[in-house]
Amino acid sequence: GVQTCALPISVTLVAGSTVSGTTDANGSNARFNNPMGILLSNDETKLYVADNGNHSIRQIDLSTNAVTTIFGNSGTSGYLDGIGTSARFNNPWDICQIDNYLYVSDSGNKRIRKINLSTNAVTTLAGTGVSSSVDGSDALATFTTLRTIVTDGFDLFISDSVKIRKISVKQRTITNVTAYLGTLTSYLFVKANYSGSTNINVSLVNVTTGSTFYTTDTTNLGNGVSISNSGLNIGDTLNVIDSDGNLQASSVVSQSPIEIVIDSVTQVLNTHVLKGRVIGLNGTDVL
Repeated sequence: GVQTCALPISVTLVAGSTVSGTTDANGSNARFNNPMGILLSNDETKLYVADNGNHSIRQIDLSTNAVTTIFGNSGTSGYLDGIGTSARFNNPWDICQIDNYLYVSDSGNKRIRKINLSTNAVTTLAGTGVSSSVDGSDALATFTTLRTIVTDGFDLFISDSVKIRKISVKQRTITNVTAYLGTLTSYLFVKANYSGSTNINVSLVNVTTGSTFYTTDTTNLGNGVSISNSGLNIGDTLNVIDSDGNLQASSVVSQSPIEIVIDSVTQVLNTHVLKGRVIGLNGTDVL
């Protein structure tokens, strides 16, 4: 049989000591003050630490255990957007990363802060500093007791007092799109595949004529949308443009009478049974 053995447990010091402080140094010579959230960088070479009591974001180089204050001024609380150590935090609680950006739950300031690791610029993503719990745009949303912040790579999920809040910060990506017109109908049927979890508005643009004829969102586009009187012809190029004006996908309009959609695959006695639908050009079930 397969045998498993438990790995020996060994706790070792990376940085800090039993004494609080603000010192940047290597290993045990460094000082922290109530460090809270800790994050391994995407390249796995460093740790980012939300040093709550020192009102700063610290960095630990895992090759040398060198601790450096990179955002905020250790020991000085405040609220200020800026570059690197010129920025100010107030009891930062937790930290997460999407691509080249860090996101910090700045608890004392009741704001979510965004850090650009390319420029070291610290900005405010959401929150006004007012202690309340209002949903809305970045300029109107408010928080009360910010704690943990995590991400799926597209959205931020934040614990705030007795609520879990969400901020969408990255658009989903459309990987491909198909479009076709029927021979007996003026309906255009469009489907797209996409990744991510944020619904974004997209526009369908007829490149041949330059006209924008439909606006939808990626959830509907992924399920398939049917559009009448689209003004597209067989062979026209259809572009999908996101709300920021970026080209997400492109397709040449083809002709097809139906689309077969597989809903599920069930394995029964080693035989695969397909359960699906046949979709007509107007988006309704034919069979």
